[in-house]
Amino acid sequence: MTEHNQITNQSNDNLSQKDAKRLERVVVFCGVIVFVLVAAGIWFAVKQITDKPLPPPSFVPTGDVAAQYEINRIEQARDEMQPQPAAPISVIDTPQQSDIEGAPPQPVFQTADTLQLKNPRRAYDRPIGAYDRHPKWRTVRGMVTAHAPRTDRMSDGSRRKNLYARTEFYSKEDDMNCYFHQYMGAVATLQVNEYVLVQYDPAAPDACGTAHIVK
Repeated sequence: MTEHNQITNQSNDNLSQKDAKRLERVVVFCGVIVFVLVAAGIWFAVKQITDKPLPPPSFVPTGDVAAQYEINRIEQARDEMQPQPAAPISVIDTPQQSDIEGAPPQPVFQTADTLQLKNPRRAYDRPIGAYDRHPKWRTVRGMVTAHAPRTDRMSDGSRRKNLYARTEFYSKEDDMNCYFHQYMGAVATLQVNEYVLVQYDPAAPDACGTAHIVK
């Protein structure tokens, strides 16, 4: 009886060891599966992040590149807003620009009003006049570069804010650019960057002071 019980207990111990080993293998297998799943999830998440295209960095120019970039931007905007024919300021022999190949069209002048300055001192203080064929006058092409306001005493005694066209032209005698402010009146009759005809007396001590726009 005692020997039989010993054999039975030994068999039970053997079964318990087998069950323990089987359970251990199951636990290890499940742990490996969980580890593989977690690693796969982490790898997938990292791949999603790393594969996402990054936005292109904004271009921030510096130094000389920044200066040239700004110049190009301003010139492009100016060309889009007010395209102008690329023609240099030069001396012409006749006011009939329409007969010159490639010359810009004659500007259209409008009379703003009948009032004038009470005490005009120079030719450009008077309204734009007609072309004068007197040989003392030299005729050149100029350009209006800006508008300038000023309050003046008018011919009827009133005071009024007038607009003047800042005009530049090349003086052959002085080999330099001259400028003057042509009276326009209460309304701007000339546009900025518009080409105009300018007459001046090259023999005068102050040749630039004799300049004025003509039709």
